[in-house]
Amino acid sequence: MSMSKKVILPSVILSLLGSIVACQNASFSASTSLQKSTADLSAQVVQQVKISNSNDNIYVKVGKKLKVDYDGPKNNAPIVKIKNHYLEVSSPHHFSLNFFSRNTYNVTITLPQNELKNFSINSSNGNVKVEEIHTDKGNIVTSNGNIIISKIISRFGFELSSSNGNITVEHANFSGYNLSNSNGSNKFRGMHVPNSFAKITSKSNVLDINNSNGDIDIN
Repeated sequence: MSMSKKVILPSVILSLLGSIVACQNASFSASTSLQKSTADLSAQVVQQVKISNSNDNIYVKVGKKLKVDYDGPKNNAPIVKIKNHYLEVSSPHHFSLNFFSRNTYNVTITLPQNELKNFSINSSNGNVKVEEIHTDKGNIVTSNGNIIISKIISRFGFELSSSNGNITVEHANFSGYNLSNSNGSNKFRGMHVPNSFAKITSKSNVLDINNSNGDIDIN
């Protein structure tokens, strides 16, 4: 390869990168203005809930009306569907060139105090907090984020799993606890316990927790 080609090639690459960045910045300024959005679903009744999210914090709480709130860019607002009493909340399926944004936004789901048949969350990058839900069974899985559940009432057990994050359980009604932790500490009601720990009064409603890198705290 000649010297002129060696000089031109990096210049072309830099020019292309500059064009991508310019287009991306223009798109970002045009489409990511923050505007709180709310899906009012008060006329709907749900018996099952499935939440799948890539990058947002997730907060599930109990309230008078069923609704989904989002405080991030409008084009990244979650997709909300209800069919046959089945609520599904998921991240939008589009490709983003926004390589430089590291913002995390919040999805807040308000559920009426009805007993659910099933409740599940699958999150890639974001914290998860769930309060006061009643469900037959459920599971929460995160790749990179903390999990907090508080005042959960279940009938047939619940599962929590995290690859990188802490897991905290507060004031639940489980009849048994089964903890497994690879790299982190376990605390059960104020006492440090081994990485593999079980305390089971009855097998009918056991909380199973698996954590790879993070602490587990049962209060």
